[in-house]
Amino acid sequence: MYSYTDGTSSYNRGTGDNSSKSINFYTTQMGSKGHYLDVVFKVSNMDNDFNVYDTNSNKITGDANNTGVSLSAEYGRKNDLKHGWYIEPQAQFTLGYLGGDNYFTSNGIEVSQSGIKSAVGRIGFNIGKEVGSRGIVYAKANLLHEFGGGYDVTMSDSSGQLKTSDTFNDTWFEYGVGAAVATGKNSHIYLDVERSAGSDFTKDWQWNVGARWTF
Repeated sequence: MYSYTDGTSSYNRGTGDNSSKSINFYTTQMGSKGHYLDVVFKVSNMDNDFNVYDTNSNKITGDANNTGVSLSAEYGRKNDLKHGWYIEPQAQFTLGYLGGDNYFTSNGIEVSQSGIKSAVGRIGFNIGKEVGSRGIVYAKANLLHEFGGGYDVTMSDSSGQLKTSDTFNDTWFEYGVGAAVATGKNSHIYLDVERSAGSDFTKDWQWNVGARWTF
């Protein structure tokens, strides 16, 4: 599977554009009682361009590029209810590493980013309803926790050096709605939207759209 993500970032004094491209290799095991196991290996490249302003309102630009890998396993079970409704509890654990980068900003500061080791656990559920024989609509809710995520950033110029550290170690909540429609015997398209709450790092809105073919 190939995926592409395009987004924007907001800072206290500035904005940014970010994008990522990834190739995913996955295997799915389906059980006879509605349970399944998904294992996914992902290789991603991420690009972040930013425009920020210092305390004197001088514009500063920069471009960071990072490559990462991740391995995740998700287990769930679809439980059929009455009148076409279903509920699907899920649990997932993801291990990842995002490589660092060295770059210069437009005002001559050298920035050195360390890599980030990540371990994210997720529990949640989807609840949905079948629409006719070819489509479903659903809502989803998930609780996530990052067990790792620490990183360092060092900034240097002719006047000296400054090192700062932070961590994504946090617990947050994600929720959203979506739909999927079969377009043929072995294909379907999907669309969903989600957002997050409860963390210092927030995802305002994320839209996902895609197509899938099986053969």
